[in-house]
Amino acid sequence: MVANKNVRSTEEDNKGAWYKESLMYIVLVFAIFVLAGHLILSSARKRNVMLQMPLFDEDEHCYFLQGDERPTPFIYFSAGKSGSSAVWTILSNLTGGENNAREWIGGNNAEMKEFYENVLVGPNESYDWITQHLCRLQHEYNPTSGIVGFKWKPYTQMDHKYTTMGLRLAQLQDTPRIRAVYLRRNILDRIASTRKRLVMIKETGHVSGHCRKSFDEEKFKRCMEEVKKYEQSIALPTGKELIKLVRTEDNQYSKVVSLLDSIGIEHMDLSYGKLFDANNTDEWIRAFKFLGKGPTENLSMEEVQEAAGQVRTNFVPRSERITNFQDVVATLEGTEYAHYLYEE
Repeated sequence: MVANKNVRSTEEDNKGAWYKESLMYIVLVFAIFVLAGHLILSSARKRNVMLQMPLFDEDEHCYFLQGDERPTPFIYFSAGKSGSSAVWTILSNLTGGENNAREWIGGNNAEMKEFYENVLVGPNESYDWITQHLCRLQHEYNPTSGIVGFKWKPYTQMDHKYTTMGLRLAQLQDTPRIRAVYLRRNILDRIASTRKRLVMIKETGHVSGHCRKSFDEEKFKRCMEEVKKYEQSIALPTGKELIKLVRTEDNQYSKVVSLLDSIGIEHMDLSYGKLFDANNTDEWIRAFKFLGKGPTENLSMEEVQEAAGQVRTNFVPRSERITNFQDVVATLEGTEYAHYLYEE
């Protein structure tokens, strides 16, 4: 009897231990599922900003192509008349094949406002618009191009939630990384170029001062003659008006750089003057190294010029191109903007 009781006691102890082990196993499996679910949800929230907006449908979501040979995506910031089209043509030609960096967001304040209020809304509204657009560009131009991107004129909407959230999600893209390039041109040259263009449109009806290599011989000759005619007849504003223009552009640049830095998007400045006015290709090589595509040594200016789609038209020094240059000097000398008088 005692033996039977001991056997039953042992069996009950074993059964109790088995129940405890089973319960611990169930709890462990449950914890693993909870943790996995938390990680998945956290990832979704991180990618779509706490699920404030729905994710793209699986059928519509774009996934980047992988591999170093695939086009590298980046955001291309520049103000108007900064030579962005000419620079992009050369960059794309020397990294694999020419493509077009469109002003997708808009070329002026009105177009940008329209984009933010009407394009970035709808049934598939998402903050992931920058990443998704660059991904689709990569698919569109693969395998004929080495880089893809879109132009972004930072005139307005830089504080908009779509801008900040879109950039935050772009920063999360790991392979490939999404970076930014900010092309800067001397503000005085940019103002002069803008005014020259407006005068040419008013007097000739032409909407562009670009003389492209693709023009036939007669059209190219006429284009060059018209551009040279207006090259040395442009006066700039002076006094408070000029100071306001320069300060506005400096503030736009600082706001973009500060935003990119705070979010953690890798970026670089490109100088239009150093790209075209220097007697070397150092600035071009610096750009190609940053992008991870294109020639990084032994690049000649002849090769750069060969890759251009248009012919340069401003060879006259700034002091001769601006008819009231001495008045401009009087306005800026002694201010924080005096360096624009002399830098490339």
